Amino acid sequence: MLTLILALLMPVSLYAADSTQAWDKAAFLSWVGKYPSVYKNGKKGGFLYQPAIQTALHRLLSPADRAALASYDVEDKIEQQGDFLVVHQCMPHNCPAAFAMVVIDLNKPRLWVGFFERQDNRVSTRWFGNVDDYSILPASIKNEFTGYLPESM
Repeated sequence: MLTLILALLMPVSLYAADSTQAWDKAAFLSWVGKYPSVYKNGKKGGFLYQPAIQTALHRLLSPADRAALASYDVEDKIEQQGDFLVVHQCMPHNCPAAFAMVVIDLNKPRLWVGFFERQDNRVSTRWFGNVDDYSILPASIKNEFTGYLPESM
């Protein structure tokens, strides 16, 4: 009976350990002022490819949204705004029409991904968060996201 209980609790304990111990503020802060992507031997890696962030992104985004985020190859350097890190990415040769913002909470295993896309006569703004709605983000971050929107909006 004890073996059964331990077997049932093991995935929960692995998730809890993964979501708290891997959220390394010092490691995240080491990326401030650097570009989020690094290419090594022709393979893309870097800030968003750290295990804790990858796990959160895989739980949060659909495969299509993960592919879209990975395809946004034009990047700004990672910036710190208070207790948050902000990553800006956009589609090459299409930055005003297709971009994303990833926001990482430095203190808790929380992140948000905002997408903006314009195609033909359609405009889409979508936010995903793994714990809280994007509305809890500081106004400066939300305003920065809308500041990337074309002025005609």
